[in-house]
Amino acid sequence: MNNAARICPEPRATGAIWDPALDRAWKSHAVRLAGQLVRHGVLTDGAWRDAVLDVPRHHYTPSYYTATPPGPGSTGWHHHHRPDAGPDAPAGHAWLRHVYAQVPLVVALSGINIWGRQYPVAVSPHPATTMRLLHTLDIRATDRVLELGTGSAHTTALLARRVGAEQLTSVEIDHEVHHLAARQLDQLGHHPHLILADDMVLDTTPLHPTEVASRGFDRVLVGHTVDHLPAAWLHHTHPGSLVLTTLTGGLGIGHPALLHHTPGGRLTGPFLPWPTDDLPARRHHARLTAVRRPATPAATRPRHRSTPVDPTTLHANTPLALLHQLHLPGGTTAAVRTDAHGRAATYLHAPDSSWAEIAHQPDRRGHHDARVAGPTNLLDALTEARDTHHDLHRPGWTDLGLTTATRSAPGVAPPRATSTVVWCHDADTGPRWPVHPAPVRLGPTS
Repeated sequence: MNNAARICPEPRATGAIWDPALDRAWKSHAVRLAGQLVRHGVLTDGAWRDAVLDVPRHHYTPSYYTATPPGPGSTGWHHHHRPDAGPDAPAGHAWLRHVYAQVPLVVALSGINIWGRQYPVAVSPHPATTMRLLHTLDIRATDRVLELGTGSAHTTALLARRVGAEQLTSVEIDHEVHHLAARQLDQLGHHPHLILADDMVLDTTPLHPTEVASRGFDRVLVGHTVDHLPAAWLHHTHPGSLVLTTLTGGLGIGHPALLHHTPGGRLTGPFLPWPTDDLPARRHHARLTAVRRPATPAATRPRHRSTPVDPTTLHANTPLALLHQLHLPGGTTAAVRTDAHGRAATYLHAPDSSWAEIAHQPDRRGHHDARVAGPTNLLDALTEARDTHHDLHRPGWTDLGLTTATRSAPGVAPPRATSTVVWCHDADTGPRWPVHPAPVRLGPTS
């Protein structure tokens, strides 16, 4: 299948910013958006307010997509083109109001997969989320910044406005997204160092001409979720650097964490109290999308069981769901299935072909009927996670954290692998659980 991003063409062959009147009209919408962000308490730095007012979000949104109910001949998305009318026309005002609203905007989709569906591969994030991320990273004007996932390039432009393009490096895996971002940035005079690469498999080659002399980057903003932290991220930072990333896994449960590069050579820090709307890393999204399509369990004789675990807790982005994810085998995925009578069940599938199907409707005892098969008893893992969550007094997100360190191999320098754990209450003495990334399986599922 075609893995390239589908990006709608710009309204004009030159890629101009619509028409001259738009340069006057968009400012009032940017002022309104900045005021909302200030009132909501997520825009408190004057330098970032200046960036919001100076960087035209509409320029990095030549069009956008909204989700629609799937149906015959539909890929599940409606394509909104920038209107041909000027900004004084009703269509122009409506366009600008939406582009400068507090919503994320999907600007590029994947190719159509084997089920006729597409998924987002580039997004202009929710403005409030963007401001939270940028404020949390405590980016200073002199910082060298690495952005992983250029996407729409709107955040890239905000960063260039704050630290200067010469201090900014941005990495993007998709060639169409990369080239459109480069063109959009160039049209407004921003020339950061843009790299076309998979940031999950970076080596230790310097990413910026000044990186060797500067000992790496001061701040790293990861614009997509990850299921592990590559060793190269440690190599491209230095003690005192900050990395903001979002950990996820096969269940799709993810949450951002602010990691500090310590003198001991670790990246460690707590999860943050608020979520993000980051997209999965492109190389992992095919697997996550594929498993959410209901499938028939493997032809293994199932065993009928009962469990006190409510399967709907696996689908909420909560610390309990993260513990479920950590206790299950790495790469275990989940999908909700509904039978002909409207009865819902959660279907779990592990890489070793073990599976479990758990009814959402509890019985009179509050337990849930289940069927299991395969070498690994997935229900036992769920029960252990639930009991651990209870024993730890139901921790919140800020009670949990993430640490990654390099694993050195004899004769290999620098290290090429990391060991990542999630911990509770204390990074050194608290209980911890290893993060097991799933093997990447691309090809027919992408």
